[in-house]
Amino acid sequence: MNSTHSRLRSIVLLAVLFSPLPIGVMQYVGEESIYAIKTYEMFHSSSYFMTTLYGREWPHGVLFHWLAIPLARVLGWAHLDVAIRLVSVLASAISALVAAGTARWLFPQHKYAPWLAAAVYLSMGEVAFWYGWLGHVDALFAMFIFGAIAALWRALAERRMGWWLVALLSIDLAFLTKNITAFAFFGLAGLVLMKRLHRFDMLRSWTFLLSGAVALFVPFAFQHVTQSAASTGSISQTLLWDIPRALVGGGWQGLIKHVVGQPAVLLFRALPISLFLLYLWLRKRQRWRMGEAERTLAWMIFVCFVPVWFPSGTSPRYLVPLYGPVALLLTALLLQLDRTRLRQAMTLMLVVIMVKLPYSLFILPALKDWWPGNDIKAVAHEVLAQIGDAPLYTRNEVPDGYSIAAYIDAWRQRDPVLWYRGQRGVYVLAQRPSHFGRLIKTWRLRGDIVYLYYVPR
Repeated sequence: MNSTHSRLRSIVLLAVLFSPLPIGVMQYVGEESIYAIKTYEMFHSSSYFMTTLYGREWPHGVLFHWLAIPLARVLGWAHLDVAIRLVSVLASAISALVAAGTARWLFPQHKYAPWLAAAVYLSMGEVAFWYGWLGHVDALFAMFIFGAIAALWRALAERRMGWWLVALLSIDLAFLTKNITAFAFFGLAGLVLMKRLHRFDMLRSWTFLLSGAVALFVPFAFQHVTQSAASTGSISQTLLWDIPRALVGGGWQGLIKHVVGQPAVLLFRALPISLFLLYLWLRKRQRWRMGEAERTLAWMIFVCFVPVWFPSGTSPRYLVPLYGPVALLLTALLLQLDRTRLRQAMTLMLVVIMVKLPYSLFILPALKDWWPGNDIKAVAHEVLAQIGDAPLYTRNEVPDGYSIAAYIDAWRQRDPVLWYRGQRGVYVLAQRPSHFGRLIKTWRLRGDIVYLYYVPR
């Protein structure tokens, strides 16, 4: 017991220690630069209730940027890429803490359950190698959803109003992080919990209903505030449009592909423990008892696939809110293993975490940044050398174009790069040949060509 406890504690501490490794090494990956641009523009304009991209309104959650701004000010805006990634790293660590606390409550007979749950969460491939540190909203969004569901479970099981209020606060923060899809996860998990715990009678409590109604009012209040300054869209509308977009865009065939494919993606990306337990089951080396907690978690995960299935995109990022409940279910199954199997599982988690060291410092940078023509920072420096202090605008909406603009915003710390609308005496970044003015230089970057033009007065 003490040996197991000690090994699990070491695994968790190593996972936490290694979690920030890629954040100062990698250039912007994918949509990270979009979040960096929106963070800088929010700070520069002091418009804290509306996000903009290249100066154009972009209705989206604001909380991620509220947290990134103070980190960027402490670290220096030149390290904005590190700041937005730190938000995700801290959110992943807190999610592991939520997993630990919930496991301690669910499985009090197992003293090492909290450390095991934290180790499972931090060693899952998606968390350790990708969305657990990338400067996207997904880790923070998942943290608040997981916290809300965990608090809701305790609120219903113990009939505690305090936990209910914590759950409502957490789900409102999830909404402010991304969009109204947070309430879909929360509501579906709530239905499962009320059914499993026989708590539908709590719907007759006016205190319960009134506090819930106040929490649901937040999206509409936020929409009203943001639309006072914006004339297009709202993050409250996202989920309402996802279902028709899924059916129109991909049809029933695309929806069926979602239904079958996304659970398989989740199973694979929750490795190593998910695949280890699947191996034991397929080889008939282990049979599990599905108690009340295990059945509740399984139903919760299944039902919460609904918000994952309907969006028209297929990005694995939609699965990130499910990793908290998945970690708890995997923990419940691990607790039924004998000591030999449990040691094997801990060894696998330790291997995954140790692999993160070469992965973060060598493998991922080699794949993403070290190939010829992949150096975004070098291109951004060359652009700055060409334009000096002159205003820079853009007509470039590919990921590398966003990354160049994000670096220049952070390095210059003056007026941000904005969308070009016909201004004169300025430089313009373009993603294709244009007639803006005199072509200054081109760069081939990750398969695309970046064009720099000067528009004379």
